[in-house]
Amino acid sequence: MCTFLLLDVDLAREWCKSFKQFMDAAKTSLKGIKMETLFMPWKLTSLAEHEQCFQQWCVLQFLLGVLAAVAFLLLAIIWDATSDSLVKMSVGPVIMDACVKLVISLFATWFMWFGVMLKKGCCCALVCCCVGKPNILAVAIVEGIIALLNALTIIQGFGHGHILLILAALFAAVHLVSQVYFTIEASMVWWKSLDAATTPKDATVGLPVILGGGGEKNTEGKSTESTVGEF
Repeated sequence: MCTFLLLDVDLAREWCKSFKQFMDAAKTSLKGIKMETLFMPWKLTSLAEHEQCFQQWCVLQFLLGVLAAVAFLLLAIIWDATSDSLVKMSVGPVIMDACVKLVISLFATWFMWFGVMLKKGCCCALVCCCVGKPNILAVAIVEGIIALLNALTIIQGFGHGHILLILAALFAAVHLVSQVYFTIEASMVWWKSLDAATTPKDATVGLPVILGGGGEKNTEGKSTESTVGEF
């Protein structure tokens, strides 16, 4: 079940203070990347392994998104410098648009990481937040929609046939791969968290003891005599 929080100052303060932890986790994730588990996450079995893989793809999709945005910006500048068209494209709005996209991507990645890794299920917004396990699936759905929009942009880029647009589409395609893996891992973390919530914890219980005359016996018939002080 989910809990809806409106204007929760404590939650907002906790999110703001988590930025340093987010950056430290990003550095640690990049150092601990293993290609086999990164590109074959279906071999992972535990929730902790999937959370680690989710965190790695969370960072990678952001970095690849930055790379794609910078590449698009450079290609746009080259387009403007080499185009013979009478209608010139203004570089200023392109730079501003790229900066806005980078800032939004950073905040979105930070929100998703905070909601999945720290809160174990939180869909944050500016003034409200839903807390609960289903919100991990919401992260996967949102990232899946973003990946779908990126895929449509890539198709349009290839459809124009211009070499610069094709190069921009190739960079976006690399980013799309990371978005798809990020979506898959978010859904796997949600699925494994449900399994962890429904599976009862193993309790260590000793053998039952049968009380009877002359001493105590367990179900295996072994005597468990106790020492009793004499008066």
